[in-house]
Amino acid sequence: MNDKGPHGGFHGGEGKLTLTEQAYRQAKKDMIECRIQPGATVSAQQLNEKYKFGLMPIRSALERLTAERWVEALPQRGYRVAPITVRDVVELYDLAEEVSPRLARLSLGKIAGIKDDLLQLNNKSHPNAPPSNTEEVMDIIRASDEIVWRIRNASGNRYASELTQRIFERLDRIVIARMQASTVPVDCRRDFAPLIHALDQNDADGAENASLTNLRHMRALILKEILELPEIATSVLYKTS
Repeated sequence: MNDKGPHGGFHGGEGKLTLTEQAYRQAKKDMIECRIQPGATVSAQQLNEKYKFGLMPIRSALERLTAERWVEALPQRGYRVAPITVRDVVELYDLAEEVSPRLARLSLGKIAGIKDDLLQLNNKSHPNAPPSNTEEVMDIIRASDEIVWRIRNASGNRYASELTQRIFERLDRIVIARMQASTVPVDCRRDFAPLIHALDQNDADGAENASLTNLRHMRALILKEILELPEIATSVLYKTS
């Protein structure tokens, strides 16, 4: 079973991680949460000063992040963090809409032991009022991530779980980057109650439809924010290629 938590963190067992693995996870987490900005240039020395894991683990982590396209190696200049493009948004949501409904099917009838926890988390991912500040947006994102992580882990399929984790890490980065590029909070509330109910009732069609509805709502919201708000459309975070 995959014990990675949202954004590649661990639910227990963190003491077993190598320095390279810790460096990789911390750097990727900071990129997802835009503490390291899209398009920024970084070096192994800078990251070592920040994380204190040692140059060799940092370099190994950067090689892995390069292979996964989180960063691009720049000769004699370090690494450039991958920017976010409109094409990224479209392609990631296209892929998520293909994968997530099928993963929901794999989790049918397997959430009985976590149903109450999921519903409690849903109260945080879908509060009555829209978020009014950055902290509230991040609370919603974290609760949503935890729900998605628990549901995909319930599927028992490690490969599907790892694939969807990679997709949603990048989708989270898009939402967080949008949040940071404008003073207006994005209403990223997500209601997982229909999905939780369908999974509990072993309703395959209902689970697929609920998963798709959730994703399409977020796709429309993010694309609208990018294309209609001038401060977003002209931001260096979002390029059209």
